[in-house]
Amino acid sequence: MSDTQRLRGFAPLLAVSLALCTTGTAAALPSGSSSGSSEGANPIFAESAQYNVGGLGPAFGSQTMAYADFNGDGKMDVAATGIVDGVGIMFGDGTGALRRNQFVHTEVGANAVQVADLNGDGAPDLVVTNFLSISVLLNDGHGNFHVDRTYATDFNPDVTYRTGGIPFGVALADFDHDGNIDIAFNSLLPAPGGVGIMHGDGHGQFSQPQWYGVGLSKASVLAGDLDNDGWPDLAFHDLATSGVWVMLNDRHGGFLPPRWNLAALPSEDLKLADVDGDGNLDLVTANVAGFSVGVHWGDGHGNFSPPQLIGPALAPCTIAIGDFDGDGIPDIAVGQYVPSTAMIFKGDGHRGFTYVEQHTIGLGPQAMEAVDLNGDGRPELLSMSSASEDVSVLVNRSGERG
Repeated sequence: MSDTQRLRGFAPLLAVSLALCTTGTAAALPSGSSSGSSEGANPIFAESAQYNVGGLGPAFGSQTMAYADFNGDGKMDVAATGIVDGVGIMFGDGTGALRRNQFVHTEVGANAVQVADLNGDGAPDLVVTNFLSISVLLNDGHGNFHVDRTYATDFNPDVTYRTGGIPFGVALADFDHDGNIDIAFNSLLPAPGGVGIMHGDGHGQFSQPQWYGVGLSKASVLAGDLDNDGWPDLAFHDLATSGVWVMLNDRHGGFLPPRWNLAALPSEDLKLADVDGDGNLDLVTANVAGFSVGVHWGDGHGNFSPPQLIGPALAPCTIAIGDFDGDGIPDIAVGQYVPSTAMIFKGDGHRGFTYVEQHTIGLGPQAMEAVDLNGDGRPELLSMSSASEDVSVLVNRSGERG
């Protein structure tokens, strides 16, 4: 779903939300809560600060962010994809502030970014999926990136070879346990809903994809150990079938046939986390037209429950999960496209969630992550917004609360 399509559907709401933003008032509050950019006299998060990335452009589906210590200074840094043609690199200063260091041009339609050490030099590298290609960005060890190789589907003369298909979403893991990072990506072609696995050689180069047929119109792919066997599995959310597909690792370098799980219609972001603390990964979806967040409880065998809905939330596009208030229990943050706010739902440790506060963030949020930027052990909340081309940071102040 493009920004243009969203704005047409939400035009009346957008007009209201923009008016509310000028007065510092947030809309779409759950019943029983008060208005305002944050609720209560002692909020978990400070109000947001926006840091310009530039080049992000309007999005097609949710874009993503990645984070790591890119320049080796012991402070967390951030990479944010820009649909125009690349990824913005922002260095953290250790206090929660960011500064733009670089915008690396890849190709048109950059939609997802993931981080891993691809060549074994100890520095985190990046993989970016574009509409017709996959770009591998190597780190020089000081946080400066360059496109080392492009695996493409078009007639780019500089590509290493063709991936086939239309990449949209990427996950990195050692799927075959050979010690090297591999790439998993979504594609609409050559088979509808195809998933490609490109095996890494440990030097930053990848094989031609091994294909699996799953889903019809997927917007993301995530890697995680869904059945607790020590091997990374895959999960995708599929707009066409309003579901989440799961592919378990067969522990022989491949994957078992996909399983489908019902999701609220439609979902636009997907995260994996142990939300209830039972040791099993759960699936959490942002249900953009369902005015809610859906939590699918994992059983540790690769199966997930029907969604438990949390909300209400108006046009939720992205989510982040973390222990925001320091009580040892995971909480959920929801990025609303209209109005552009982050809503915080506190977990009770018994699969229940209570709305506590919300904060204004950049216009048109497309990605959200929980990241400890200032090293105090409590995660900040980051959101990437395409309309305002910035990354918003909400500094966690729960350690200051009484």
